[in-house]
Amino acid sequence: RQLLLQRFYQLVALMQREGVTILAGTDLGLRDIYPGFSVHDELQLLVKAGFTPAEALRSATMAPAAWMGVREVSGEIRKGA
Repeated sequence: RQLLLQRFYQLVALMQREGVTILAGTDLGLRDIYPGFSVHDELQLLVKAGFTPAEALRSATMAPAAWMGVREVSGEIRKGA
């Protein structure tokens, strides 16, 4: 299991280096996956894979808003968003 996890870290780091947009978003409906808490775990795993904390946070805020086409009103902390 640890070898597989290390390989996932490598793949995520490679995708990021190659410009693939990573969107944080844990799957709900699975055993031991809880809304809110699980995304924190996911952000920590992204940092372990090589993201900076700011990059990991953007993967759960700005990047999804841009992907959904609502970047002008969502995805960051500011008046009107």
